[in-house]
Amino acid sequence: MAQLPDISTSASNTVDTDPVQQLSEGSNSISSSVLPKLETTSKPTSGRKPATSFAAISHGLVTQSREARKARARLLPPSLLKIDGLDQVVEFRGHPAALAFELGGRLGNIVTSSKTTDVHKSWRVVGVNGTQVPAHAAAAAIARAQTSRKFTVTFRFGEKTEDENDESHLDERAAIAAAAAATAKQKKEDEDAAVAAAAAAAAEEQRLADKAAQEAVDLERARLADEEALRQQRMKEDMELKARQQAEAAAEKAAAEAAAEKAAAEAAAAAAERARQAEAAAEKAAAADIAAAAAAAKKARIDREALEAKKAKEAAKAAAAAAEAKRAKEEAEAKKLKEEAEAEEAAEVAMKVKEVEKALGLPSR
Repeated sequence: MAQLPDISTSASNTVDTDPVQQLSEGSNSISSSVLPKLETTSKPTSGRKPATSFAAISHGLVTQSREARKARARLLPPSLLKIDGLDQVVEFRGHPAALAFELGGRLGNIVTSSKTTDVHKSWRVVGVNGTQVPAHAAAAAIARAQTSRKFTVTFRFGEKTEDENDESHLDERAAIAAAAAATAKQKKEDEDAAVAAAAAAAAEEQRLADKAAQEAVDLERARLADEEALRQQRMKEDMELKARQQAEAAAEKAAAEAAAEKAAAEAAAAAAERARQAEAAAEKAAAADIAAAAAAAKKARIDREALEAKKAKEAAKAAAAAAEAKRAKEEAEAKKLKEEAEAEEAAEVAMKVKEVEKALGLPSR
């Protein structure tokens, strides 16, 4: 993002600068900014001769300034010497950052303590945001500038401003400034117009940058909202899936329990039916055994009748457990009796046949 041009560091600041400094500092006025001096007027002090010419005054002041600077250079530390008689512009962050230095002194514009290496004690505040401020208004101007995101403060060490100087010094500076003001006015107006155009361009660029930043913020908010909506949708789907799975599991469990109950009921019914059938079969077998025993007793001989009757009694007591075995045995015995009876009948028939053949005189077979 483009920064607004610092008025205190531009070439236009040389318009209302002290012409004495312009003559004495030469090329230094290009790299070090000098805020414009306040134009004041005063009557010549008594006993002083009026200046005869602008060149004579300039030559004498330049000579005195150079000698004073050489003497001060031998006494000042490097931190003060590098801005001796010059302006030092330092940029600071505004609210909510705290001010990195404290002001004090008789007029309240002297740095009494500093938390940054860019500012040193004994420096004087002479401007804020590229605008010259009186010494007594420096603290208030800085307080107002702190409401911005960034602001600049111009410091100076060495040459004092008009409100700190004696009125005799103001006389000489005002005379020299008046001589230079006419030629510098047009140049200042041109440079002010250029600064205004640059400020407008920077403001437009700032507006576009702010718009882009707001659009980026809106896009990020929309992205976060989409992510949150997607997360909520996934949570809802997971909860629905879990509920569906639980319902299906409950249904399967209920179906399994119902099937188990049905199977148990069917098994119980089948067992009851088998028990009924077994009891009926046992009763039928017992009855059949009794009937078979009675029939066998009638057909058997007297000795075997007692034995068969005894067996029939024992078979009736055993009931269903020995029904099948007894029935098979009885059938075998009945078959045997039948075979014996048939054998006896066959023997009788054979004897009768033999008797008939013998009676008829037929040959025996």
